[in-house]
Amino acid sequence: MASPLQTASAQDQRVGRQPQTTEAPAAGGPFLRHSRESKIAGINQSGTAFGSLINLPLKAVPGYLRFLDVEVIASGGTTTTAAAQADGPYNVYQTILFKDAFGQPIIQGGGYEILKLVAMYSGQHGFYNTSDPANLPSWSAVAAGTGAFTFRSRIPLELFDGFCAIAGANASAVPSLSLTLNAAATVLSGTLTTPPTIQTIVEEAYYAVPLDDPNMAPPDNGSSHQWSQMTLATQLTGTNQAARLQLPPLGSYVTTLIFVFRDGNGARTDNILPAGTSSVELWVDGVPLLIETRDARVDLMYQLFGVTRPAGVLVYSFRAGVANFGPVSSIDNGDLFLPTTPGTQVELVSAAWGNTSYTGTATVTVLVGRVYAAGGIPYTHLAD
Repeated sequence: MASPLQTASAQDQRVGRQPQTTEAPAAGGPFLRHSRESKIAGINQSGTAFGSLINLPLKAVPGYLRFLDVEVIASGGTTTTAAAQADGPYNVYQTILFKDAFGQPIIQGGGYEILKLVAMYSGQHGFYNTSDPANLPSWSAVAAGTGAFTFRSRIPLELFDGFCAIAGANASAVPSLSLTLNAAATVLSGTLTTPPTIQTIVEEAYYAVPLDDPNMAPPDNGSSHQWSQMTLATQLTGTNQAARLQLPPLGSYVTTLIFVFRDGNGARTDNILPAGTSSVELWVDGVPLLIETRDARVDLMYQLFGVTRPAGVLVYSFRAGVANFGPVSSIDNGDLFLPTTPGTQVELVSAAWGNTSYTGTATVTVLVGRVYAAGGIPYTHLAD
């Protein structure tokens, strides 16, 4: 008996035509059904010295930007026993600033924080262990004799289903990317006789404007998901110190909080919140939202993301609305996002900060992922 596919093919031949595989989708349905995932070359700048500034507009795209695919290649150096510093090679960029076409900062933070930690813990860069750039085939560790290295990561924009993709079709008003390179000795250790130079390759991933209906746009068009890095004001200087670390005003819907703990030398360390700490608490407006041991939080991070946790990093994700217990990815619906207002007080609390000694005064920074939804609440996009 002929299969349905074979029968359809025979019928098409009898009426003198072949099946069409490129017909437009039926009217209606979600934006992604009518669009196409596309990519163009954006920036390709080589021979950049450490300590330099790259400040360039991106290219206009006929659609909506999903993410920037960033590849970093270091070459041409002469070194002795070179190796990556603790935050290297991701901290090759001291700062990263992405602005939309209206000049609004969308992504701002350090290179290590954006290209390593946001990649690992945002759910916007690969699935499970592929969220860590060091697990990708393109990764190349620092070469001892030249200081050469290669890695790829993303500057993420879209959350899921085109939600929070950024319009980029206006050639007279395009998004911009500013990258400030760090000093060579901050990125690489060893004797750097001739530091390598840096090649930065940026590819722009986007959703193309639907040809069958150019007026279609991503769900809740005009929304954005923004990442910003903040330093908390509370000083941690003692052993077994009780303190409440208050975050700056947030506002909007929070998707992720990534805390980074550094000692007085700027080194990430677990000694500020070491294994075995009996309680670490997340409070919202004076009410404890989560009270748990530090080890329980660290285990949950692994269950949600499946990657090895860097020292001195603690993450709270509100992006497991579909997967529940992980893994966090673009499979999400926004139901668990944490709603805040500019007056909401968010605090990280412990009665035993630094129950293992550390050097100097601790610095605590937090990377905050936030949705600014054009429709007011982030899951209104589901109605589209």
